[in-house]
Amino acid sequence: MKTKDSDPVIGRLEKIRQQLDRTKDLAEPEKFLLIGELDACGKELEIMGEELRIMRHLASFPQINPNPVFEIAASGQIMFANEACRLLLESLGTDGSQTGKILPEDIAAILDSLKQGKSGALSREVGVADKVFEWTIYLMPESGTARIYGHDITKRKTAEEALRRSNAFNQSIIDSSSDCIKILDMDGRLQYMSPGGWRLLKINDMKIYLNVPYEEFWKGSDREAVIEIMQKAKQGQSGSFQGFCPTADGTPKWWDVSISPVLGPDGKPERLLAVSRDITERKLAEDEIRMRVGELRLANEELVRFNNAAVDREHRMIELKKEINELCGNAGLPARYKTDFEE
Repeated sequence: MKTKDSDPVIGRLEKIRQQLDRTKDLAEPEKFLLIGELDACGKELEIMGEELRIMRHLASFPQINPNPVFEIAASGQIMFANEACRLLLESLGTDGSQTGKILPEDIAAILDSLKQGKSGALSREVGVADKVFEWTIYLMPESGTARIYGHDITKRKTAEEALRRSNAFNQSIIDSSSDCIKILDMDGRLQYMSPGGWRLLKINDMKIYLNVPYEEFWKGSDREAVIEIMQKAKQGQSGSFQGFCPTADGTPKWWDVSISPVLGPDGKPERLLAVSRDITERKLAEDEIRMRVGELRLANEELVRFNNAAVDREHRMIELKKEINELCGNAGLPARYKTDFEE
């Protein structure tokens, strides 16, 4: 294989060969000049041979690339396609010369910009049969071509879709929860609250509560309990407490609150999860029960006092009857009263 630049050298060698065939007609100085020129041509050929070897080596990179690589002219004609691109096209039932099934829909507009002398790199994602490819397109107006490098991102897109569905499912669980679910940063500032929490706390504008320290929502001993449990959560422990916190419109509410660490990839807490459950009805019921128990205790105490008073009165009546019977006996009269509880 000869290159364009090798033609003059070959021509010179041919001329030297013809001159050397007539060495008997040449003077010694001329022979030495021809031999020197022959050596120079040989060295040039060696250099060009090395350059050709390097060119072939570099050309092998796109050829053996397992991802499709090809170059197309502004007209859409394929100028180069590596083996991976050829196999891809053949798998789609083409003869290897059609690219419409693998290129982005706006390829015509891209090639038009190439015709207008625009350069740069573009990226597109294209579904090809049951796969998804990401194409990086380099516009090269100096050669009037576009070099296109493909990468199969099917696994990545499948993983992204699975993650998206998982996140959507998890979010739907959070959204449908009747609890108030909150995410705090490691400083205890509110970063997120579930929609159920908005409804429970009757919040209209969540922005004014974001980045507010969580303990600011609580008062007195409840505030101290929150601070203590958050400190434990930062150290990897979970905790809970029950406290009072009114809603945004002032409605009294009692809550059962649990705070636990959210661990990062290194197993260390990176956020805090706070879950609050509205126990107002239970709290009110407990208070009602305590009030009723108190009333029953007071009523029972009153009943005991009444019973004791009745027993004392009965004992006194018996004593009086005994005294009357004794007086009757002294007077020779029969007893007038029975002195047991049979009456």
